[in-house]
Amino acid sequence: MNMRPLRRPLLQLALLLLSLGSAYAQQPTVVAESEQRAASYTFVSPNTRENLTLRQAVRLLNSREELQLIGRINHLSRCLRLKPFVTKAIGNSTDGAEHSALFRVYTDRPTLRYADARLGKVQRQKTVLNFRQADSGTARMYSIRIRMGRRTLASIARTLDESGVPFRTLVPQARRRMLIYVVDLDSQLSNQVASAARRLGGLLSMIKGTGEFIGNDADRDRAQEVFTEEIRRFEDAHAGVARRCSR
Repeated sequence: MNMRPLRRPLLQLALLLLSLGSAYAQQPTVVAESEQRAASYTFVSPNTRENLTLRQAVRLLNSREELQLIGRINHLSRCLRLKPFVTKAIGNSTDGAEHSALFRVYTDRPTLRYADARLGKVQRQKTVLNFRQADSGTARMYSIRIRMGRRTLASIARTLDESGVPFRTLVPQARRRMLIYVVDLDSQLSNQVASAARRLGGLLSMIKGTGEFIGNDADRDRAQEVFTEEIRRFEDAHAGVARRCSR
């Protein structure tokens, strides 16, 4: 039997399949934004007291509970295979202050929520705040880098109040410098933050992203239920995490 007439069609078919396979391999893998890894920030406190003053919050930065919180952040990060940057911080508002910690990791949203829920539950918090960098996000996180000079924490807090920035996180640094973080979930504070930065003579930066509070701001007991459910969902979907992260 003469097979020559079949050679060209077979060759064309092989080339077609090869080109289709190459084109398919070049298609980008679509990953849901919540599953993508991104620079992520969590603001959490070990405090359960009410109406702490700024001076009391500063004193508690060296407390045992503050050190325990930082230890728990590092433990969770290791068992989740994250590399955290952790620093002491002061959560401050027009109503008061509390000793806190800020940690930054590079991870996806479910893992971040799990870590936040674990910390919120063990510290018996009402809420834990996080922010994840995303170019398409509608929230904003501002940072103001200032030299304190002769300013006091109280005078800085007063300037922020007068500028219309009700909630912020103060991170004291070496050489009388400070970073002030403002998470703006509704993107409504740009003018107020800019005014505060001018009055403080600070360097203002902004990143886009998404942010959220996990827990229940009105009820501490209900918040524990929210944290517990978040933990259960993640551990059901990720075998071995509960064993690695148990303490």
